[in-house]
Amino acid sequence: MVPNLFFRSNLHIRDYLSITLVISSVILFYTEELIIGSEHSLEGPVFFLWAERLIAAFFIYEYLMRWYEASFRPWYLVNPVALIDLMAIIPFLVGFFVTPSQLHLVRTLRLLRLLKIVPYMPGVQILLQAVVNIWPQIRALLFVQVTMLMFSTAAMYEAERDYQGTKFHDLGDSIWFTAVTVTTVGYGDITPVTTIGRFIALVTFLTGLILFGVFVGLFSSAITEAFQKHHSDSSS
Repeated sequence: MVPNLFFRSNLHIRDYLSITLVISSVILFYTEELIIGSEHSLEGPVFFLWAERLIAAFFIYEYLMRWYEASFRPWYLVNPVALIDLMAIIPFLVGFFVTPSQLHLVRTLRLLRLLKIVPYMPGVQILLQAVVNIWPQIRALLFVQVTMLMFSTAAMYEAERDYQGTKFHDLGDSIWFTAVTVTTVGYGDITPVTTIGRFIALVTFLTGLILFGVFVGLFSSAITEAFQKHHSDSSS
């Protein structure tokens, strides 16, 4: 079962304020970066700088208050809620230790604050429960996927690297090609030129397609089962 301590059914004023500030933080991010066009808050209008400071101050207060309510027990620090709260604070704290040229990357981390809304969404619990129920099957699929990825990467590189006009100049190119092929994305920016290379690519693509289909079937069935169980528990 997914632990209920991750989800919050009874909302308080602090929770509503937290959700409001998360949404406000995201709106301010897009306004400052895309509309105003500043590299970082130290460069742009002072309003955005102090807005971020006040929002971060509240998130720090919220983090400490939840730890206080847990009687400062160490185990709380690895609680999913505490980890999400910490991720909401990190962009502000990291900003004190990086150069101005890196602040625009740190500012992007503010979007991770949207994860703070997850504990207030009951539907997420159903999705997580579905993942928990089929985790053994997912683990097996991941093992097959990683094995296929490693084999195809090495085989493709060895088959293509010595031929004229090849785009597989190093193992990194092979890793990129295999990754986009096994996930059925297929950008087409790197393609094999040899017969054996094309055969390896075909096997990789078919394997990725089959594994993806199996995963979708498993996950769809698990979601349906978890939803029916949740509905049954709610009705009883």
